[in-house]
Amino acid sequence: MNACPLCRAVARTTLYRGTRSGDVHRCTACGFVYSDPHGDGEWSTLPAFTDHPAAYRANARDRFDFLARAAGIRGGRLLDIGCYDGTFTLAARDLGFDAVGLEPDDKGVAIAREQGVEIIHSTVEEADIDERFDVVTMIHTIEHFDDPLAVLDKARTLLKPDGALLIEAPDFDAWSRRLAGRRWRQFIPDHFHFFEPATLQRALSLTGFALRAQRTAGKRMTFDLLADRLARYYSRALGGVVRKTADAFHARERTFTLNLGDILLAVATPQQDR
Repeated sequence: MNACPLCRAVARTTLYRGTRSGDVHRCTACGFVYSDPHGDGEWSTLPAFTDHPAAYRANARDRFDFLARAAGIRGGRLLDIGCYDGTFTLAARDLGFDAVGLEPDDKGVAIAREQGVEIIHSTVEEADIDERFDVVTMIHTIEHFDDPLAVLDKARTLLKPDGALLIEAPDFDAWSRRLAGRRWRQFIPDHFHFFEPATLQRALSLTGFALRAQRTAGKRMTFDLLADRLARYYSRALGGVVRKTADAFHARERTFTLNLGDILLAVATPQQDR
């Protein structure tokens, strides 16, 4: 039995067994939700389909507007942790940031470099970076790490004293999770940790951050991405129906907003007394 990644307590209540993320538990000491054991590793080796750049730019614009309102930052040097193929990094660059990505996956790094993305090929734990950044982004990455506190602590050391962290992660406190149960869309094999507003704030505080703002967020996406996710995680037949329908209306790259209440967005800044 693994201990809670947030408080290291071992007492827990099992919420779901046999999800794609594995068995999911809630720590009875601090309330954090995590999987143990994790899900089938073969699923996690499948690279996720990357959506159309226009959808990424729309999402990035919304997230950076939130950052600007919360921390007053509208540009500067940005590090995108876990950038995979650099699509969000490119969107940040298009929106005025001097952006660099950090990614360990060989395939993702190769694609990013083909697109002209400045990228550091490393894990965040092993990255040797002397530079300090105005913004560090973690867009759906914190849930993948074995030790989320260690990653948040490293992110803080990479920020300037007046910099800010922009973090986006699945929100376990979601109406869609209550509706879908163990078939919730965020239960996938490389999602190990499931934050809620209170536990994300606690994790940030433990690693030297002060929470500035937090909210749930929707996501602009294409019908092509919707079809991919339905096929990968639920039913290939259903995904095929969505794709064929979109083809019939020439709408595969048409964007729409999906808000299932399961995306948590937060801005935090380094505590000044550390």
